[in-house]
Amino acid sequence: MATITPSKMLIVSGIELDIRSLESSDASIFLDFLAELPHESNHTMQYVGKKLLTLDETKSRIEKFRLDRATLDVGVFDGSKLIGFLNFRMPDPDHPWLQHLGRFGMMIRKDYWGQGIGKKLLSLVEPHAVKIGITKIEADVRCANERAVVLYKNFGYEIEGRRRHAVKIDGEWGDEFFIAKFLDKK
Repeated sequence: MATITPSKMLIVSGIELDIRSLESSDASIFLDFLAELPHESNHTMQYVGKKLLTLDETKSRIEKFRLDRATLDVGVFDGSKLIGFLNFRMPDPDHPWLQHLGRFGMMIRKDYWGQGIGKKLLSLVEPHAVKIGITKIEADVRCANERAVVLYKNFGYEIEGRRRHAVKIDGEWGDEFFIAKFLDKK
């Protein structure tokens, strides 16, 4: 079962946040988070009008991933409000050629940017990956998301490539970086 030990974090603004694995009882606030996020930023794959899973489907998904040894769904909570989320997974856990590979995605509400939450969430990825035998962690990041690019580089991620015209948002093209970190590199 892939869960983390719940913890607390005091952010720069002085607010204490709770960090824990998502539970099925969080399904409603998780859906609210996904619906609200695209109104704040276009750095994620969430977009206004995206069809979300139903409440029951979301509960089922959360429970399924809590039982999976590789997948982590971690939430950052300000009281009962979900303000950050990290998902770590193996892209194809049954494929014998990809047993070394993990991927992550992270989303944080704009009001909480610059408070150290991204650092805290990212610090959870590597120990979990090592524990399950992952030796390479990958992610995609919009080139225009300079804060995230700097964060990932500070954690030892390298840019492996650039996907040009990866997205077209409001008529404007955007590129994405492929980033990666090798955990068995000496």
